[in-house]
Amino acid sequence: MRMVAAEAGVSTAIVSQVLNGRTDTASPATRERVFAAAKALGYRINRTARAMRTGRTGLALLSLTMLPDPWSQEAAQALTRRLAAEGVQALVLPDGNWREVLRQHDFDVAFIDAAEDAHQETLTQLVKEGNRLVVMGGKALQADGFDVVRSPGLDGCRAAMRHLVQMGHRRIHCLGGRVDGVYTPRVEAWREVLTEHGLPCGEQMLHPFGYDRNEAMAAALAALGRGQDGPTALFCTTDFAAIAAVQAARFLNLRVPDDISIIGAGNTAEGRGLKPALSSVGPENFMDRVADILMDRLYDRREPLVHTFGWELFVRESSAAPATRGPAR
Repeated sequence: MRMVAAEAGVSTAIVSQVLNGRTDTASPATRERVFAAAKALGYRINRTARAMRTGRTGLALLSLTMLPDPWSQEAAQALTRRLAAEGVQALVLPDGNWREVLRQHDFDVAFIDAAEDAHQETLTQLVKEGNRLVVMGGKALQADGFDVVRSPGLDGCRAAMRHLVQMGHRRIHCLGGRVDGVYTPRVEAWREVLTEHGLPCGEQMLHPFGYDRNEAMAAALAALGRGQDGPTALFCTTDFAAIAAVQAARFLNLRVPDDISIIGAGNTAEGRGLKPALSSVGPENFMDRVADILMDRLYDRREPLVHTFGWELFVRESSAAPATRGPAR
């Protein structure tokens, strides 16, 4: 490190901060000189030695089990960015095998996006083994040495459905996520609101998809390809299914929202940036708030807590009152 500092004409402290990802302590020109000197000298951070000295590995685990979902992509980007600012490299695990990975490797902190109530004992034991954890999922998980993030969405999904009903829609179909033959509970919100308003909610109006964009597109095409007897609105249990529905509508020469209104769930950045902007339900500024929790856990700034984030309705361009169904003229 002293050799790199001499080559770049800076202090060893600046070299350490730059190579550990800090962006607030040196100008872009200085960082460029440090990187160039490190490359010329073949310098690499010895993570094992640093871990022995500081008790830190400089690594974080992000267990994100649905990478095709815009929610997971947004989580990966937001959390990776915040960790990088602290000199911590994020590793994304897409297969949900976090239990074995955490037992076989050392990380400064881990974020798990799909824990279940049955994992309580396992998570508590991982904390006892020295892991810092932030966990999403489960209805009854307790903050036993780790932070729990809860984001109950059923009330938000009901609000999405009531919005469509209030806009005058009477033929509201559902793109419903289904895994191993079991629908997400969000489908029940679709049924409940239609039932309370005396509107039809037969199985022919429910279009299942697995958690895959191609399956969501196929379900959307099946729903929208019914011509004049098709839906005037689609409630989609994820934003990525709603985005697929917008694409399917374009393929079928249907106008959104003039011919078909579409609303999703998740309030993702990709949905907000869509043209037309996607109506959705979800927490506001969710990823920034989760990143704050992750930073608190990384540095053990406070005792672990249960954090609950309610869902809100965000009405944007993709939902409106029904018009005459049919191809664009």
